[in-house]
Amino acid sequence: MKRVFAAAGLAWLLAGGAVSAQDSGTSGEKTGIKVLDLGPPGSSGSNGATGSGGTVKLPRSPGSARPGAALPKNRAIGTLDASRGGLGRTLWAGSSFNRVEDMMARLPADSASPAMRALMRRLLLTLADPPADTPAARSLLPVRAERLYAMADAGAVDALLGRAEDLLDQLMARMRIDAWLLANEIDPACVLVSDTLAAHPSHYLQKVSVFCQVHRGMGDQSRITLELVREEATLQAGPEKAAFKEFEELFLRIGQKKTRPVRRLKSVTPLHLAMLNAANAGVPPRAAKGLDFPKRLAVARNPHTRVKTRLAGAEDGVAAGALEPVHLERTYMAMRLPNISAERVRSTPARTFGPRQRAMFFQADR
Repeated sequence: MKRVFAAAGLAWLLAGGAVSAQDSGTSGEKTGIKVLDLGPPGSSGSNGATGSGGTVKLPRSPGSARPGAALPKNRAIGTLDASRGGLGRTLWAGSSFNRVEDMMARLPADSASPAMRALMRRLLLTLADPPADTPAARSLLPVRAERLYAMADAGAVDALLGRAEDLLDQLMARMRIDAWLLANEIDPACVLVSDTLAAHPSHYLQKVSVFCQVHRGMGDQSRITLELVREEATLQAGPEKAAFKEFEELFLRIGQKKTRPVRRLKSVTPLHLAMLNAANAGVPPRAAKGLDFPKRLAVARNPHTRVKTRLAGAEDGVAAGALEPVHLERTYMAMRLPNISAERVRSTPARTFGPRQRAMFFQADR
């Protein structure tokens, strides 16, 4: 029922949804938006970062605005115009900002429909003028980026936020990096780290910077930086301090000839998941429980993780069109299934037919 409502909401958004007295925001209250918690469990902030969290104005290209003039937050931002598959500059004409924002937040990130996913992606990336009643200090950019992040579309997150770097707060700036880390695309993540760390300093991004130095083969420098980050970690409270300890353990595993399995992992951040891959280590089964869609796909991409642990994410990701089929193919083929036969699969009662039977059918057909 929830998915039907979300699909109906998407249709309403595309239709323009004429403003009524009820949805025009007469109360002046902001509708709730589900925002992903990108920080370690138990962190006090929404993203575990330090600092004020305010918007930082980055340098703009010459001629983009008169000197000293701040660009409005609610300006048109997007990567797809009508000639590139966008849904039109007047997409939100006649719509209420609060209603559009609320309905966008309900879009099902893990929809098992590649067609629905493609349509949502077009919607979220369309270059369109914001609703006429958009408050001066607000924008549809955060919810659009969050939905693309929740869909595990790292390229779309980076493309959208790259068009609005002067508007990025801590959460969006980190989201851009984390999306690449979850996709195990370390190079583009590391390209963004230095500038992001300068604009939005945080303990988390310092750790990402250390990981990037290791990734780039800067072993000596990474160890020096690690010492500096460790000193800061000793001043951190509870969860952040524990997260650093797990980070350091993973750091020491990277590059080792013999990989030791990781038994426990409490801090399942995009950085920790990327480091497990780099250390040729699997995600512990208990750590993989209850993860959101982007992290489940990150687990599915890790070939060192137990087959049973990564199977659900692989099936969900391919069904949604968010994961390359090769990951599911490798997972099916890695399952140990004795006495494989197509006849045995066909005789399985429908009520018990599941991932194991699908893997068996796949192997029998090879």
